Amino acid sequence: MKSILESIIYGALAALLSLFIEAIVTITLLGNSEIFFTDSMTSFILSSSGIFLLVSAFTEELSKFIIVFKKIEPSHVSGRTIVFNSLVAGIGFALIEFIFLKSKFISFSMNEYLEIAGLFIFHSTTFSIIGYYSIVPKKVHSFIFKIIFPLSLIHFAFNLLAFFPEKYSSFTRMSIIFLLTLFAFKMLISTKSKLANS
Repeated sequence: MKSILESIIYGALAALLSLFIEAIVTITLLGNSEIFFTDSMTSFILSSSGIFLLVSAFTEELSKFIIVFKKIEPSHVSGRTIVFNSLVAGIGFALIEFIFLKSKFISFSMNEYLEIAGLFIFHSTTFSIIGYYSIVPKKVHSFIFKIIFPLSLIHFAFNLLAFFPEKYSSFTRMSIIFLLTLFAFKMLISTKSKLANS
């Protein structure tokens, strides 16, 4: 129980760290302006708002990486425990993000409750993937390039679709979550023996 609570706290710390960095990025890229909306996804991606969204996605995945390697991975000898606690940390991360969204006075309809569930599943899944790959020793720059960067691109695409709800339904975003979760599940099942012996 203590380990679970610690993991949730670690996940929350990762979210707070990313929010702090994102605040600095916001001031640098957007100044006092808000993220602007446009009907063209291409225009949005190439704008400062699109760049901000990409940097934010990378920042969040990098924050998860820092917490896994500095807090979760060093405190456990079992690979299975590292993956599980990383997954739980994702709940803490999503909780902070959810509170942040609520503080922005965002209301949630029945359809958006599905989005909330997706928020928790998404962060738990990406956190657990980072936790899994932390079991095998890698150089930091190699880990960031091979794991964090691809996850950041998926995260960016996931967030980007939210800005165009009239073109891309919640089903599209949930499909990304499903495929990502399916990948994580397949990865853990196919390497069960390695995790058990780690």
